[in-house]
Amino acid sequence: MTGPSAPLASGDAGIHPADEGELYPPLRQLPRLAVPYADLYRRVRVQETIFELLTQQYELARIEEAKDLPVIAVIDPAGVPEKKSYPPRLMLVLLLTFIFIAATAIAILPRNHWSGVDSGDPRKKLANEVFRS
Repeated sequence: MTGPSAPLASGDAGIHPADEGELYPPLRQLPRLAVPYADLYRRVRVQETIFELLTQQYELARIEEAKDLPVIAVIDPAGVPEKKSYPPRLMLVLLLTFIFIAATAIAILPRNHWSGVDSGDPRKKLANEVFRS
């Protein structure tokens, strides 16, 4: 740990060619190595923080991608059916025809009865006044 006690030159980076095989720097070089060590330590901490942040963002992106899967997946394409199913067209046509004839009769019969009422009838006069206003 003691290393050589030779004074350091001002242009040296702090390591002598003779000291390359040693594990620890000499005690005389410790004050000079403190600033580069602090710079390197700060860089390492910044890189670790960036790595952790990017790792968290990557994991969140993977989770969001897994959430965006489509809910419905087409397994088999649809084909034209061989036989028609419900509703039978004949029954549908007859039912709708009957409904429209009944609706027309319900609309025509009251109108015909109303036109047969005398115009002097007080009910008809009241209805005419109400519908005009």
